[in-house]
Amino acid sequence: MLVDREMWAKIVLNLLSNALKFTFTGGITVRLRAVEGEAVLEVEDTGVGIAPEHQGKLFARFSRVTGSVSRSYEGSGIGLALVSDLAAAHGGHVAVRSTLARGSTFTVAVPLGRDHLPAEQVLDAGSDGVDDSEDDASRRARGFLAEALRWGTGPAAVVPTQSGAPSQDRATVLVADDNADMRDYIVGMLRGSYRVLAASDGLEALELARHHAPDLVLSDVMMPRLDGFALMRALRDDPLTARTPVVLVSARAGEEATVEGLEAGADDYLVKPFSGRELLARVKANLELERVRRSRRDVEASRRLLDDAQRLAGLGSWEIDVETGAIRASQELARQL
Repeated sequence: MLVDREMWAKIVLNLLSNALKFTFTGGITVRLRAVEGEAVLEVEDTGVGIAPEHQGKLFARFSRVTGSVSRSYEGSGIGLALVSDLAAAHGGHVAVRSTLARGSTFTVAVPLGRDHLPAEQVLDAGSDGVDDSEDDASRRARGFLAEALRWGTGPAAVVPTQSGAPSQDRATVLVADDNADMRDYIVGMLRGSYRVLAASDGLEALELARHHAPDLVLSDVMMPRLDGFALMRALRDDPLTARTPVVLVSARAGEEATVEGLEAGADDYLVKPFSGRELLARVKANLELERVRRSRRDVEASRRLLDDAQRLAGLGSWEIDVETGAIRASQELARQL
């Protein structure tokens, strides 16, 4: 069986990563065997399974199965499409068998021998083109392993702030993202200026918001258990967090995605990939806008209290601008006049 080592690593690791994301109980089985002139790789899991209507589109680019529970929603939707393309580059093909709530089996079949491959693409074993040392495939494997191990990290936590102003004097920002690398990147950018709360999914973020009342929520859109839109609706329905600014973060670019996020009630919409400067600027701007809105609400509340007190006492008041001569009267004075 002749394969490109790096391409084959991508095939195996993408299938394993996919199985790990959707398997919470039971296990994963990997088999490689020769069947009728083909090398057949099977990755079988006991995970959540895939509905029949979604199986036909699994290997299409940017295709995702919505509504499935998984350990991570991070990604661009090209993992299985890449597996299909790489299998085709080896003269092979892919297939899937799946049953909801019972698991899935992904199969990659590649012809044995070398007759199906162009001669210029075949290197003899032991030639100078073969590197027996640690290569990109090994490094890629370690990267996938590190990501999988991070899916088992503990619950959400309050991230300590760095030196400077005391944390109680800083605005509190709640970061919700199921991808550990992205979450750590955002937290690292914010922790120098804000008190940061970190959550690995929408449900954890909602619990943190109810206990800590953050000044701003920065949430990924695609998350397990509770996605960004559902989290935002839950925050809006709770009187404690109804007015908390929400900035949604998504890999979906374009005007349509931005409009969808803003129409759903988000205060801002940030598209991946973004720079650290843009992230800090968006957070600062939304916190400042909320501070201005809160000050205005406080002034309006004080004015209503003053109007109620004057009404109960039967007294009115007015202000005169000595430069313009303009007079502003209270509601009670206007009623009496």
